[in-house]
Order: sequence, then structure tokens, then C-alpha cells
Amino acid sequence: MNKVICLFVLLLLVACSDSENAPYYADNIKTFVFADDISVGDSVIYLKNDSVDIVEPIDHYALYKNKVEDDSNWTLIYHADARALAIHVMLEISPNSDGGGFLLQCGSRKDFSISFDHPEFPIKEKGYMLDLVDSFKVAGVLYRDVLVFDGTRADPNKCDMARFYYAANYGLIKVVSKNGIELSRSSKSSN
Repeated sequence: MNKVICLFVLLLLVACSDSENAPYYADNIKTFVFADDISVGDSVIYLKNDSVDIVEPIDHYALYKNKVEDDSNWTLIYHADARALAIHVMLEISPNSDGGGFLLQCGSRKDFSISFDHPEFPIKEKGYMLDLVDSFKVAGVLYRDVLVFDGTRADPNKCDMARFYYAANYGLIKVVSKNGIELSRSSKSSN
């Protein structure tokens, strides 16, 4: 009888420890992964700067992967690549035992990535910062739930850009180049 009780207690402890380490998303991360519609039905978006007269087409897409059977643990992978300018973003949002993490590639070098493992904003890693703002206005449009990436304090900044802004339901909405040129999402190409 003592063996059965010990076995039961041991199984209970193992079951509890597994649930504590189970991957999940904190509420502020769910907004990005389970967005209503990430609006990448348009595979091309445009970033525009009126003062320098630049319009840059950006090819972008989002895909979802599920590494486990539970439907609540989808991983979102977002890619945005400019056709001419040096703008390359890959953002992966995955569940983890701390409530979710971000893996970011922000340059043409595929071997360089930044991992933000804890969803406590602002998140800092190696001089890079990822923050969350409730709303952000770009070119007269108000976007909700926006991730703000800032590489201006990294030494050296290995990304193609100084900052970029990513809205939950839209993807990339603004980029600031290393020399300060701002490109904002535009509804259409206006050459």
C-alpha cells in the first residue's frame, strides 16, 4: 500500500511540474499571434517618405506553425523584405514557459538574430529593445497593439534599420533607417 501511495504522489508531482513548464502565451502576446486578420492578403505593401519622394514595395507574409497538438500553441512567423532598400524583417512569436518569446532577424545576414525570451515590456537584449504600445498613428491611420523595435542603443547595430513598428493586424507599418529617414505604410503606390 505504501508503494502505491508513493507512486501516486510521485506521478502527481511529475504532472504538476510538467504543467508549470508547459508553453503558453501571456495575454499581451496573444494579441499578436491570434490576430483577427493579419491583413497580409495583400502580399505587397508600400512604405513611403513624402519629403524624399521614396515609395518602396515590401513583400510580406505571415504563416503559422503548431509544434504541439494543442491549438493554443501556434507560432507566428512574419517576413517582410523590401525590393530595393535594405529592409529585412523576420519576426517569430512562439509560446514558452514564461508566456511567450520573440525571435527577430532584422537584416540580410540570416546568421544574426535577437532572442527576446520574456514578455515583460520593454524587453532589452544586447542593447536592442522591443516595446509594446497600445496605439500608434502612422500617416493619419491609428494602429492598435504595436510592437516597437529599437536598435539605436546597440553597439554596433547589426540590423538594416534603426527602428521598426509592427501592428498586430497589419504587419510592418513604419521603418526608420539608420540615417533617420522614416518610411510609413501607405495604402497604395503613388509614384
